Amino acid sequence: MKKIFTFILITLISFNVYAADNLDAANKAYGNSNFKEAFRIYKLQAQKNNPIAQYMLGKMYLNGDFVKRDYATAVFYYRMAANNKVFEAMKEIAPILYYGVGVDKNIEEGIKWFAEAAKYNDAFSQYKLGEIYFNGFNGVQANKEEGLKLYKQSAEQNFVLALHDLGLIYASGSYVEKDNNEAFKYFKRAAELKYKESQFVVGKLYAEGLGTIQSKTEAFKWIKLAAEQGYSDAQYEVGFMYEEGLGTDKDLSNAAYWYKQAAEQGQNKAFNNLGRMYMQGQGVVQDFVKAHMWFNLSASKGTEVGIKNRDMLAKSLTQQQLTEAQKLASDCEARKYKGC
Repeated sequence: MKKIFTFILITLISFNVYAADNLDAANKAYGNSNFKEAFRIYKLQAQKNNPIAQYMLGKMYLNGDFVKRDYATAVFYYRMAANNKVFEAMKEIAPILYYGVGVDKNIEEGIKWFAEAAKYNDAFSQYKLGEIYFNGFNGVQANKEEGLKLYKQSAEQNFVLALHDLGLIYASGSYVEKDNNEAFKYFKRAAELKYKESQFVVGKLYAEGLGTIQSKTEAFKWIKLAAEQGYSDAQYEVGFMYEEGLGTDKDLSNAAYWYKQAAEQGQNKAFNNLGRMYMQGQGVVQDFVKAHMWFNLSASKGTEVGIKNRDMLAKSLTQQQLTEAQKLASDCEARKYKGC
């Protein structure tokens, strides 16, 4: 009787150990940031060729969860999982190999996994594969028909990069017949998904009436949305629209504000316009020293109008003012145009 009881006890213990070492327990441990326990179980399960455990080990090595970050080992486990048809592993190993993130580039294998992930309707993989085929990147023979098809598959899932690139394709007439109306539709969809480059383009198309009705008000609205997301070309454009009263009320203070935002990102045209506003006292307190500083920054980029304005204003400054202005420009460059 004692032997039977001992056998049952050992069986129960063995069962509990097995139960504790299953994927649910590992996933729960991982979710609770108990990475040590999760790693232990995933490692055991990966050795039994469990594809999800292989994927999770790759993820842990990639993120440095419990173990030291190791891209090569992450790729090792991701590759095992991908070969075992784990979609997440396919889409994550593809860019690592294609771009050579932490490992040697393997463009051919990267493209292979982009293609496999695209079969699972992964929007990013469809986009990247479309980009590669459409443009013939990295020695791949261009196949514009296949590239366009993949772009459209990605765009059907509202992947903004695909939408924006399709807009560019139809706007330029690259491979397809030029169609401003079709281009506008793609740009507008991406803009509505808050893609700032598309918001800017939509604004410009409204301003010119290309593919849509001409509307300065709509142009200002969309360009300002892009500016508010930090897009420097849009920030400059909003400044100009405020200065000229295009699609909005004329407001020189706001013009100076948006030129400043663009200038802080190194927007050369904004340097010159700020210089002019400081020189004339428009939207800002008149300050010849600061005007020279901004003209000087524009001139340092080789801009002819910046050089002309700097040299013209220098004739009106004292030597002390000129020295101060030159120091301000030097300090501004050192701060990468922030807080000038």
